[in-house]
Amino acid sequence: MREIDPFAYLVGHASAIEGFGGFEQSPDPRYCFHTDYLDVRPGRAIFRVIMTDAHATTGELSLRVHGFKEGTDVLLVASIKLALDGLDGASIEQVLRFTALDGVQYALFAFFSEPSDLGVASLKVSLEEPGDGVPVRANRGAAPASQFGARNQVPSPRLVGDEPPSLRSPVSQPCTDEQLESETFRSAWPAVAASNVPALAKWQMIAPLQALKVARMIVPGAQCLLLDPPHPVLAEVLVGSGVVVENLSGHADAGRWIDETGGEGGFDFVISHTLLGTDQVRERHLDAIGTGLRAVRTSCAAMFVLPFWSGTALVERPSGAADCLDRNDIQRIALRLIGQSYAVAQLAFPRPGRGGGRITSFLLTVHKPATV
Repeated sequence: MREIDPFAYLVGHASAIEGFGGFEQSPDPRYCFHTDYLDVRPGRAIFRVIMTDAHATTGELSLRVHGFKEGTDVLLVASIKLALDGLDGASIEQVLRFTALDGVQYALFAFFSEPSDLGVASLKVSLEEPGDGVPVRANRGAAPASQFGARNQVPSPRLVGDEPPSLRSPVSQPCTDEQLESETFRSAWPAVAASNVPALAKWQMIAPLQALKVARMIVPGAQCLLLDPPHPVLAEVLVGSGVVVENLSGHADAGRWIDETGGEGGFDFVISHTLLGTDQVRERHLDAIGTGLRAVRTSCAAMFVLPFWSGTALVERPSGAADCLDRNDIQRIALRLIGQSYAVAQLAFPRPGRGGGRITSFLLTVHKPATV
């Protein structure tokens, strides 16, 4: 048996269970804990959660085991919901049994599926597996594949990465000056770089194109849905690579179009610039992302270019940034999607003091597993 750090996936973030996790407020008030994705020896295995001196008047705690193997989708392996009503000093011990397969990584994720005031004296997570006693290394290099056999960027053992955003191999990230000054921005997609639009609009096209290129998803015959691209050159580049493009430039209601045309689940990837414009209120962003995800086939990806305010909470926003997402909003959306068994490409933010305090764009890449 080995003891597992329950908070390794969101380093520094406070748990919704008061007194646990880090000191930074979590972007999702439901988040309780999330372990790393771990190698587990094949055979019957158990995640064990022990909480002592538990007090709560109401609520429900969901525990989920997620599995991931290179070349496949993230899968929901096991789950259970615990009613927390009327706890008065009880100890809670819950096991989640699953059959570990060779080459598959597993993580345990916990969140409040119903709001709760749960408090505990201690919280421990352990993993029991065949052959206990032999050290096992967590594999941080794996990545799932698209249906084209491509290496994608999700899931990652940690939600927020340490490396600054780069266009060489984009994950989920904002536009920064370093990217706009990079050789990749200037030369990787020359037709886009030569287009007569501002630099930010070019990045809004180059970032998803580059992410798709790295994932080897731009292949002849792939089906793509574009939602209001900033310039026709984006569709031209994809068509020139043999991709079949449905371009909904200026379409008022993409959700209705998906319903009326049978477009649900019909595309290998979606690039959206329209569902999440600055005229949308922030609370609708997650619903809009759900609309885009409806259009992609399982095992495929949807990419959303979001309005983003890159400043910290200490920097006053200008009036034009009122409806932009910030870092906490992005993390909150990512956690909600993970809780729904989607996979989100690792988040990369600029290092402190770089690229802050302005309106820009954020590329959020979401992978739709076969179980959703």
